[in-house]
Amino acid sequence: KQLLLFSRNLQYLHLQRLDCLDDVLWSHVISKNKLTNLISLTLDQCHSLSGNLLEDLVDRPNSLQILNIWSCRFITNLNKESMKKTIRRENYDMCFRCLPFMGFVTIPLPEFGLGNNEVVDTEVLDVEG
Repeated sequence: KQLLLFSRNLQYLHLQRLDCLDDVLWSHVISKNKLTNLISLTLDQCHSLSGNLLEDLVDRPNSLQILNIWSCRFITNLNKESMKKTIRRENYDMCFRCLPFMGFVTIPLPEFGLGNNEVVDTEVLDVEG
């Protein structure tokens, strides 16, 4: 939040897996910092942000040249098409890439063990004194 609120000259922003970034927070940030110097924005699996606010970002004055939206749950095909129409209509020089939400992906956990073929002994010994 502090980075977004006070970095007026921010040019490149890549946000990944930020569930705390929702419409309320984004609106608050934009009200304090217009992000007019932003050249590149990537939102990767930011599932709490809706497409309506991103449509507004495309629509208002900015320096945006690259907008990547990767698998964000509430950014729909309608939002995507609307942003594409705005970019074409206004003849913006912008690279816009949007991959649809494909479901939640679990991050694989590392295997439990000490080495290649080592077995961890989990037997509890009852030792009396």
